[in-house]
Amino acid sequence: MEWISSSRWTSILKQSVTVTACLFLAHTSRAQVVELPSKIELAFTGCPLIETRGELYIYSKDCVETFYTEHPSNYTNFNLWNNATERPIGERLHVANLELLQYLALDNLIYDYPHYENIQAVSDPVLVAGAVEAIKSLPPEMERYINKHFYGFILVSGVGWTGFAMPVRPLGVSTDEPGAVIILNADNFQGRNLDEWLTFREETAFNFGEAGDSRYSVRVKYNRPGKPSTLADNFQHFLIHETAHLVATARPNIHPDFSFRNKAVPMSEFEKWGQPGQDPRTVFRFLQPSWWLESTTIDGEKAFIPRRKVPHFVSNVLKSKRIRFYGTDPSLKFSPKEAKKLYLGMNSTCFPSLYAMMDYTEDFAETVTHYFMTKKLGYIYTTEILLEHGNRPKPKPVVRFRDNLWSDPRCREKVRFMDSLFSK
Repeated sequence: MEWISSSRWTSILKQSVTVTACLFLAHTSRAQVVELPSKIELAFTGCPLIETRGELYIYSKDCVETFYTEHPSNYTNFNLWNNATERPIGERLHVANLELLQYLALDNLIYDYPHYENIQAVSDPVLVAGAVEAIKSLPPEMERYINKHFYGFILVSGVGWTGFAMPVRPLGVSTDEPGAVIILNADNFQGRNLDEWLTFREETAFNFGEAGDSRYSVRVKYNRPGKPSTLADNFQHFLIHETAHLVATARPNIHPDFSFRNKAVPMSEFEKWGQPGQDPRTVFRFLQPSWWLESTTIDGEKAFIPRRKVPHFVSNVLKSKRIRFYGTDPSLKFSPKEAKKLYLGMNSTCFPSLYAMMDYTEDFAETVTHYFMTKKLGYIYTTEILLEHGNRPKPKPVVRFRDNLWSDPRCREKVRFMDSLFSK
């Protein structure tokens, strides 16, 4: 998943939006408040209950905001993270305590996942063993970047997302390095090998069923030749992807800051890392094979808008819809016709997957994942759009995408960048 900024709750509050079903914000003439439906209350925040209105609990928005943004788990001296970076990376699997579960419960409410009361720490020995093995098998070439930034790995259940890298930062004056804790929703991994998980993830971007043509489906395969995909592969893929975001934190000259995703990137962001007189569009070498930087002006300052290097017919598809995963609105998903165009066009790009096309941060995380799994470890990645046809016993592939990034001459600069980044 994407790197989640610690300011995301603040940004939601500033928008003064209504989050359906679970948590919504209301403005009154006296103060800004948070109104919660009955049976949902925030006593664990320590915020006083202002009043009740019928079936609503009323809390101070400022108090809830402070609890979330200043929660102890946001800091490197939190009891679970304390001294974590002094231990070997393979020993940084933590068991979520009550404080962290309460923080995640509020996170669930903010992002409209109603079953926050079911959040629990995971102790399933199979999942724990898989997580430990995945941590221990992280490529050593990555460890030197993430060692001081990786504060641990947490398995939980009952949350609404797959996983994310939760930022942690030093409190006041500290010698601690800022970094992140990777939190994983074990529910989505339980009983799923890598092929099954990635197929599920890919399905969430399309509306094949809702489009009225259920003959279409998508299938992802990601395994070594002759070896079936496993749960261990699933953990490994997830952990490499998320720790790749940590690499970008440790090496901030890889791509522009996370806060500029899908936005114009100001000139000042390029000037941080460029040389005097250098063309700013050449500063972030990783972007060059897959992204155009279109000049613009924002608030009087020169800026650049990242544009994907894709065929024209793919650009046309993406003019009307944004690449989204895990959404529920059928109107925002791609139809079978659009899906076929996307995968057909991807075969002539330097993107390793559709997920990588969301923004440059996910492009980097997916490229790192595929670099180690396909180029280094020999996995083969393919995605197919399938069509059930007549009385045939098996659906027929109508479009196939295969990750050929490492052998495509057009992607030579991306390969060189990855080789130089992870050279021993």
